[in-house]
Amino acid sequence: MIRTMNSSQTTPPLVNNEPMSGWTLYSHPESGHSYKVKLALSVLGLLHRDRVVNIALPAAQRADDFRRVALFDEVPVLVHDRKVLVQSNAILLYLAQHTGRWGGESGERMQETTQWLFWEANRLGLSLPHLRFAKRFDAASYPPGALDWLRQRFDQDIARLAHTLGEGQAFVLGEQPSMADVSLSGYLWWADQAGLTLPSTVRAWLVRLSDEPGWISPADMPSLEK
Repeated sequence: MIRTMNSSQTTPPLVNNEPMSGWTLYSHPESGHSYKVKLALSVLGLLHRDRVVNIALPAAQRADDFRRVALFDEVPVLVHDRKVLVQSNAILLYLAQHTGRWGGESGERMQETTQWLFWEANRLGLSLPHLRFAKRFDAASYPPGALDWLRQRFDQDIARLAHTLGEGQAFVLGEQPSMADVSLSGYLWWADQAGLTLPSTVRAWLVRLSDEPGWISPADMPSLEK
């Protein structure tokens, strides 16, 4: 059974268990990349159907509808009117461009957003998820020295972000939030689970972001029924 965040939401009609139109998000509540997309859909006010994927199962044993659309056997996957979108930052860029909001307002703003999303994927999106996974689930799976290297990498990454936010601007691109904020914040809400303390400028930015209409926390992610 799957519990959605808001059972009163209108869900798209289905054909063979797949939506004819609208938005369907395949996700998992422990995935920060899934959370990024769920947050983006929420702040944009896009009603969607939630499908929670049991990622504890081997890929071949996951639900058939997910396997048909998951190019890399990973969450998140967003299906929009039968268009399949994978990889969280690519999905965020699509949403910004599709809506003309949160970074999609102009070509210049879209370019700035894209730069930060590529940086996130290579920097914070590499270091922080691994540090959290090691602390919360399985540190033994990492070879000697790997976690020290990831921590050094994270320290550099968070200093870069703190410097940007310390220049007197409310959000990463200025006074209005964008998908850059959504992407960069994704795993930072779980920094304590990685045993990390964030700089004050980063913490203040997260508070500002959480004040945005439609914001949801990782605790609001839909989950598999027990």
